[in-house]
Amino acid sequence: MKEKTLWMGLAIASLALFLVPYTVSMFAGQHTFYNVCDMESKCSKCHEDVRSQLDECQTVNAHKNAANNKNYTTYMSVGGISYDKNAHENYNGISGYYSVIYTMDSDVAYFLNGSRWEKTVWDGSSFISTGEFKLISLDTNTDGSIDTDELCSFCHNTTLFGLSGTHTRRTVRVCDDDRCHGNQNHAYNDPDLFGEDSGATHVGLNLSRSVHAAFYLSASNESSPYAAGEPFGYAAGNVHGSYISKGYWPCMGCHSGAGTNITFGQGVHYGHGYEGEPTRYR
Repeated sequence: MKEKTLWMGLAIASLALFLVPYTVSMFAGQHTFYNVCDMESKCSKCHEDVRSQLDECQTVNAHKNAANNKNYTTYMSVGGISYDKNAHENYNGISGYYSVIYTMDSDVAYFLNGSRWEKTVWDGSSFISTGEFKLISLDTNTDGSIDTDELCSFCHNTTLFGLSGTHTRRTVRVCDDDRCHGNQNHAYNDPDLFGEDSGATHVGLNLSRSVHAAFYLSASNESSPYAAGEPFGYAAGNVHGSYISKGYWPCMGCHSGAGTNITFGQGVHYGHGYEGEPTRYR
């Protein structure tokens, strides 16, 4: 009887191991850890809920198209402030028309050399090559498109923000970032990078001057939980104190499924029961 009980116990234990292999593997050395700073990491391994919310969203698809523009991602990574596809410049001592990315450092510019951007410095008469090239691609699986996992890097990878850090210091790029849709102070997103029919505009700048300006400017005077840092050594235009402001909230209000709680207060009513109230004339 004891032997039969022992064998039954072993059978149940074996069955249990087959039923929960993934649970065991998480804690028994079979779990694989990735370098989370690497753009090839799949953020959805930990943030599947976020991934499911983003998939098939029209607004997100527009951002996937932008993230697939290597010229734009390079522009972001070098701190571009303007782009000219037909600039007349002296490049390596040769005068001509070139596609140029200008940066905050007026002595540094990037010229399109073939399919890559060549870093140059101004020597007083022309831009001279430093021998450094850049072409930032978020298409890590090289399938020609940006999937949702790859899109995470567009807003959160420090490479495109002029900063560095680990997962715990991952940067947050919000809608009214200087090089995204701009804000009341800076508008460095150049629509020429996307073409005339892209709809890319300086939304943040326009919003700060439109009929909704009070809403946007009020949110811009409040701090979000996200540390701002100083990308490319300069304070961003959407910062309140040491943090990114809540100015991006108006964008989310119209372009996301973000929920809001609104309380409508009772209006103040004024009666006419007091006969002694003085009469006012216009």
